[in-house]
Amino acid sequence: MLAASVFYFTRNMQRQYQSSATVYTGLASGYSITDDGDTKIDYFQVNNAFDNLINTVKSRETIEEVALKLLAQHLILEKPDPNILDVAGFEALKELFTDEERRQFVVKGNLNKTYDNLKQFKDKTNKNKLVYILTEPGSYYSITGILGKITATRKQNSDILEVGYVTTDPGVCQNTLTFLTQAFARRYKGIKGSETTNVVKYFEEQLRIAFKGLQGSENKLLEFGVNNR
Repeated sequence: MLAASVFYFTRNMQRQYQSSATVYTGLASGYSITDDGDTKIDYFQVNNAFDNLINTVKSRETIEEVALKLLAQHLILEKPDPNILDVAGFEALKELFTDEERRQFVVKGNLNKTYDNLKQFKDKTNKNKLVYILTEPGSYYSITGILGKITATRKQNSDILEVGYVTTDPGVCQNTLTFLTQAFARRYKGIKGSETTNVVKYFEEQLRIAFKGLQGSENKLLEFGVNNR
């Protein structure tokens, strides 16, 4: 009776699909240009770095990029694709956008240009259809909805960050996770790259100053040689 009851009351429930990805970060054991071969691990610094990375994963900017990339991928579909969006999701998308609106955004077969069109339209004003779709819960493109289904954890004391996502469409689940890992990796590289750029600029400036000083000394030496034969 219990088994029959469970089957009966859950027969129409949507299935949940979960996917995960592991990302090597190098935060704990990665090599640094300042290492002398005998550097001790600063666990507080490593934990702080992982916290910063997880915050980057869950930042609004990252999730918004994921949502718009996912929406762009779905808009360029001409028919349901089990690897991207199932029939129910495709029909729900048709209710969100008219054919005219789709033509306004979609560049046929080009995900990146379609994404750029969506991003530009969304940034024009704080009150438009895309802003509503991104903020209203209930769709695959809701920022709060995506954020609520994301997990990002460090695997024990390793360099590995495990990112997971769960939703009702297997294609959406996999592609959301793909866009997520791409987005946060690019943003985090940009943050770390800007720090490195400042260091490089400092040494380039010191090199310029040193070269200028050396060139002045050489000119004085040459002038001394000429004047004193």
